[in-house]
Amino acid sequence: MALQDPLNMENPDQRTQGVKSLFGAIAPTYDLLNRLLSFGVDAGWRRKTVARLPEGKLDVLDLACGTGDVSLEVVKQRPQATVCGADLSLPMLKAGVPKIVKRRCDDAISLQALSAEDLPYKDDSFDAVTIAFGI
Repeated sequence: MALQDPLNMENPDQRTQGVKSLFGAIAPTYDLLNRLLSFGVDAGWRRKTVARLPEGKLDVLDLACGTGDVSLEVVKQRPQATVCGADLSLPMLKAGVPKIVKRRCDDAISLQALSAEDLPYKDDSFDAVTIAFGI
């Protein structure tokens, strides 16, 4: 029996491409899949995670932000916060833009396509870092 490795975990570059491809393909239905597969519990996880952040004006890095649900929850619970949402998948980020614009959070949330394994930021650039389903 041959073991299949669709994300090619042995080769980091091919793994990254596999992850980008996989999440790019599911981006249009990601939010729905997330709600269904978690039986809606994901919303509570986000609320609890963000509730643990410090109060006040925060600069938050939301890694593997997907379509921006954690980023949006940060701004909802911490209106003084600014969030940099970072994700490897550009289609996921693009799927999140309409939600961010609809909730008028585009002044508080910026999105960047980048890998959590190779961040371009200096140490101490953010007050908090979140990651939901990226691990």
